[in-house]
Amino acid sequence: MTVSIQQQDKIDNIETKWQYILKDTYNVENFIRMQRLLVLIIQHLVDHLKEHFDQISTSKDMEKRYALFKQMEYDFKQFIQNKQFITKEDARNNRITPEELMKHNTEDDAWFSYRGYVYDVSPYGQFHPGGLRCFKEYFGFDVTRVVIMKHKHVNIDSFICKLVIGMLDGDPILPQNNRE
Repeated sequence: MTVSIQQQDKIDNIETKWQYILKDTYNVENFIRMQRLLVLIIQHLVDHLKEHFDQISTSKDMEKRYALFKQMEYDFKQFIQNKQFITKEDARNNRITPEELMKHNTEDDAWFSYRGYVYDVSPYGQFHPGGLRCFKEYFGFDVTRVVIMKHKHVNIDSFICKLVIGMLDGDPILPQNNRE
């Protein structure tokens, strides 16, 4: 079969158009793949940035909390210096039974025993970062075990030493719920 030059031009033109269409289809598929890949990369970057900003805000929150804690600690030390309290030596002469200790179990009258000594922690509430409500379930009980479990890194004696009021005269009564 003989093809004229005009027919050949038409065929070439059609082949070229199909090649162009196929080439474009390939490019469109690649473009779509690239878009999907870019979307995944952008999502990953956004997630990473969110984590980073969350850490920054958490870090700033921690700095604020630490500053607040330090200020409260300072205020409490100032409070202690301006008040008259008995010493641990004097407290040894004031014997307090576990039954008497248990009567003092409100935020206004909060006592607990720690390592054999009894403390009136009522004045400490305004200086504790969480107030007295965070440990109100321990008022009237011995908190030695709880403190060792929860605050072994804190020298609690330095905070409450001036709040001592006596020695526990009897076996300590442990709180029912010690949240261990």
